Amino acid sequence: MVSVSQAEARRFVLGRQGLWPGRRWKGRGSVERALRYIGSVQYDPVDVVGRSHDLALWGRVVDYRPEALERALYRTRSVFETGGNVQIVPIEELPYLRIAFERKAAGDRWRRFAEKSASELAVVRRELERRGPLGPSDFRGPGERRIENYRARRGSGLALYYLWLRGEVMIARRRRGEKVFDLTPRLLRRPAPDVPVATAEDHLILGTLRQLGLASGPEWLAYAHARIGRPSLRTEWAERLRRWQAQGEIAEVEVDGWAGRRWLVGDGATDLESIRRSNVPAAWRPVATSTDEEVLFLSPLEWVSARGRAASLFDFEYIWEAYKPAAKRRWGYYTLPVLWDDLLVARIELRVERTGDGLLRVLGFWPEAPSVPRDRRFATALGRGLARLGRLNGTTRLDAARLGGPSFRTRVAAGFRLPAT
Repeated sequence: MVSVSQAEARRFVLGRQGLWPGRRWKGRGSVERALRYIGSVQYDPVDVVGRSHDLALWGRVVDYRPEALERALYRTRSVFETGGNVQIVPIEELPYLRIAFERKAAGDRWRRFAEKSASELAVVRRELERRGPLGPSDFRGPGERRIENYRARRGSGLALYYLWLRGEVMIARRRRGEKVFDLTPRLLRRPAPDVPVATAEDHLILGTLRQLGLASGPEWLAYAHARIGRPSLRTEWAERLRRWQAQGEIAEVEVDGWAGRRWLVGDGATDLESIRRSNVPAAWRPVATSTDEEVLFLSPLEWVSARGRAASLFDFEYIWEAYKPAAKRRWGYYTLPVLWDDLLVARIELRVERTGDGLLRVLGFWPEAPSVPRDRRFATALGRGLARLGRLNGTTRLDAARLGGPSFRTRVAAGFRLPAT
């Protein structure tokens, strides 16, 4: 069994998610190529210095703009948004995800809703067929049923959400933030093929490990169970692992200092071996600055750092506090981890002032160690990262008054003014 250091494991996980050693996608179609490689990004509407999914793609794609994602979502439809926990995924995943959609909608809660709301669902289906793309606000009238629900304020809105959860409809576009839906077959260029249940489950479970990079058996099982929506998966888990290992679909590794063993997908072994030999896999080579030359601000919902994974991979505490009451926040409303080379070295809270020609404002900065801001290379890398984030938000001005001492701010400002690469 292969044994790797924690640094090697960390680089492998970052690299398999397209975050190290730098951005590797550029040009037309780069959003689709990035998403096919990493699997998905999670959508979130909160926009302070960019929405979470935009920050995720910004950290992987050179000169990323949200318009490129919107084109892929609503024009070419090469990617789409799943219902529930909204993931943006390649359209090729749709045939495999159907089984997960159906199981979620068949759960007790949604099954009872469908039975109780059968007539309402029939009306919504009929109106979509007759009128084309519709959002919740298109269903208004004296007969509309008012409800109190996190997902909708009218019965028709919740019916639309249920049909989205089932995969019967997809988001055709967004209208001032409102989701506008249409029937799935009408939005697709060609019908999605049918995939056998066993094939779909294998694909989704192995795809989960591909996104995790490295995972213990219990961690992988928890994510896989959530993805395929079948509680009995636990009873057959050991047998699946034996079968996949024998077939070369997965492999085991030991990580120095980590309790237990970790799994990775079989085709990741070559990349891990390159890292063990102190090489960067050829497909990972950056097309612009490396993460050593320019920091990344990780999206709040990154696979490598969200949901407690930052603690095990980086010995770094990260909880996104945007949805916590202000009095309970430790760091700030939109505080992001700072990735420098292959380490999370600081937290930073940022905000874009969108009036006039815009301003990127630093609200707080918390280095993990006092030595971090003393490093001139880090100051330059931080300045470059802030400049690229400013360009994403349409501003070239920086307010770094709360960033730290005068000499550190001066060096960061110098990095901020460096030419874009």
